[in-house]
Amino acid sequence: MLRLRNILHFLLVIIAPSLLLAVVVVYQSYYPSRGSNTTSQVANRVLWDRLNIPEAAQDVTFFVDWGGCEAEFALEERLFVELCQSRDWTFTDITEPVPYFKPIWLEADTRWVVSGYTFNIPDGEGVFDRDRSRVAFFASTFP
Repeated sequence: MLRLRNILHFLLVIIAPSLLLAVVVVYQSYYPSRGSNTTSQVANRVLWDRLNIPEAAQDVTFFVDWGGCEAEFALEERLFVELCQSRDWTFTDITEPVPYFKPIWLEADTRWVVSGYTFNIPDGEGVFDRDRSRVAFFASTFP
């Protein structure tokens, strides 16, 4: 009887809290981060390092978790071009209308872009809308 009591005590005092802590750590590492109408400084705290956005970006909306990263924000064209060039992201003039934003997690924007650029980023793609001076991109570690 005493041995059973010691085993139960060990399970309740040592094992149960350890399991609870493990669940909390795993959940926090998965729990996604999101923000709307915020600043680049806030977004860059959680955006993947290789996808940080310029300080001049405004009206930032983002979603980040361990498998994906999406952002949409206002940025002048000159700064967008500088961003792409500084990171060796290829960008191409839009010659035919393309969808503005086809996100996985954020709310979709169904407008079409007729003037601007499409661009490639690590593990994803994006678009710059010249008429609205807005950028949107997504990246995913899933195939």
